[in-house]
Amino acid sequence: GGKRVPPGASSSDDVPGYYATDNAVQVVVSDLDSDDGRVIPHGGSTTLSCNAINAKSKIPVTEKMVTYGWRLVDAQGRELPPERIAAMQAKGNTLEINGINYAKDASGNPEPVYGWAIAEVR
Repeated sequence: GGKRVPPGASSSDDVPGYYATDNAVQVVVSDLDSDDGRVIPHGGSTTLSCNAINAKSKIPVTEKMVTYGWRLVDAQGRELPPERIAAMQAKGNTLEINGINYAKDASGNPEPVYGWAIAEVR
């Protein structure tokens, strides 16, 4: 898995602790589709998990050495407002999302939500 940032979204340079040139650790999000995404119906729920791995050896980084976070943005790259999700809980490398509500575009179609995992290695 990776992160998908929509056109016009804020870049990863705006994420505290993100270093574009630091490629020693990769963050892999589990159970994504072939487009590195997850389809959740309006009002639906999902659980995402990720792991930080050593980019060269592909060995997971020890859990006590990693702090995980998640970032969710709307189609314009703005932080997702709290009213768009009924409940959300991040615990360790897992994110639970319950009751997602999609905004509609000018044509009445649901706008996507983009997200990615962030790992800080000590």
